[in-house]
Amino acid sequence: MSSATSHAASDDERLLHIKSVIQKYTACCTLLDNLQTAHYLLLKAKQQAKEVFWIDIPMPEKLDENIQAQVALLHMIADYKKHILREMEYAQTELLAPVVYRRLDLSPGVDEELHDVRENCFPCSP
Repeated sequence: MSSATSHAASDDERLLHIKSVIQKYTACCTLLDNLQTAHYLLLKAKQQAKEVFWIDIPMPEKLDENIQAQVALLHMIADYKKHILREMEYAQTELLAPVVYRRLDLSPGVDEELHDVRENCFPCSP
């Protein structure tokens, strides 16, 4: 029972990094999508503000400032998304890397050829 628990715990440890990266990636994609939607709506608001003649001049200028700040934020999040994708590749490689098993105790009656095959398949840990 305890070996099954320790095996499950080691599996969980191997998955921690990829789970963390997936959560970051999901949050980043959602944020980027929301920012793009907000950017589109700000551009639309700026266009509509130009059509209204009674609005003071500072409003379109404020919209321009907000749009420029949002563009900078969009670029920053897009760059961060590239970083997360690179981190995800590392996490996938780490997850897919072969696990090094400890030396198996073989009974004395095991065939020599089978012993060699097992040694090649399950090398000793350094």
